[in-house]
Amino acid sequence: MSKLIAMIDNNYENLFSYYMQNFHLFMNVSQSIIPDPLDYFSYQRLYIGGRHLIFFTNPDYGKYFFDTVTDLGETFYKRIINSKINTIEYHIWPSIPDRPEFHGMYKYKIWNGITINIRKSNYVDVYYFGTSKDVNKKIGLANFYINNINLFESFINYFNAKVDHIINVTDSKILGVHTGHFTLQGFQGDIMSVSKQKIKKSYIKINDRNIYITPQEIKCLESLSKGYSVKFISKTLNLSPRTIESYLQKVKYKTGFNSSDLLLEWFNMEKIHLRPCLNEFS
Repeated sequence: MSKLIAMIDNNYENLFSYYMQNFHLFMNVSQSIIPDPLDYFSYQRLYIGGRHLIFFTNPDYGKYFFDTVTDLGETFYKRIINSKINTIEYHIWPSIPDRPEFHGMYKYKIWNGITINIRKSNYVDVYYFGTSKDVNKKIGLANFYINNINLFESFINYFNAKVDHIINVTDSKILGVHTGHFTLQGFQGDIMSVSKQKIKKSYIKINDRNIYITPQEIKCLESLSKGYSVKFISKTLNLSPRTIESYLQKVKYKTGFNSSDLLLEWFNMEKIHLRPCLNEFS
């Protein structure tokens, strides 16, 4: 009885119904673009005052959350309370959960992940990526996260565009109500929009996935397509050969073209779309 009362107080019955109504769309969009080797994703929007929306790709953990969680642990977001709008923060998870709100995820064998927070004017968008807690540590997930930040940003942009109509919710009849000890009460400082650095990003669609190719990666591909060696490219761009190899390897990972020949064949076909970015950063 007490658990049911808690759910009603939190409006979790309505939020759970909304989650289930939109579960298949959320899953289809998420699973189509979650980067390997990850297999778990969840999304949360936390509004000032404690109202929130949340989705999970793991329905078992989702049921656990709606049945048991009352404290979302918003102390975790204090790091960005003083941040400017559109500030993005990345947090790689520790080896074992260090906060109660993560214990349930660990219980359902979800761990070894990264959390991405983006502060907006009156809410925080939170993206959780993870895999099994038993995953082989030798694959170097921490380095994978660090080296593929652009990949996650591409995922977020694509995800938001595809599910905007189900995550852009302000209806109090749908949103959950956080009743735990901590609540996101507000942001400090100026909450007016801040100008963002104007960097032209280039998105290429491959198999229905939006791939973000950085200007430096494009430069490397352009030079490579002209027959220049990695050593020559490194001198031209004033970067080490190892950095050039790293850029090329990242593009291979993003596009799925493991062969240099296939990669260059694709690049030569896509040059016309990448030309504005090449011109701006030339």
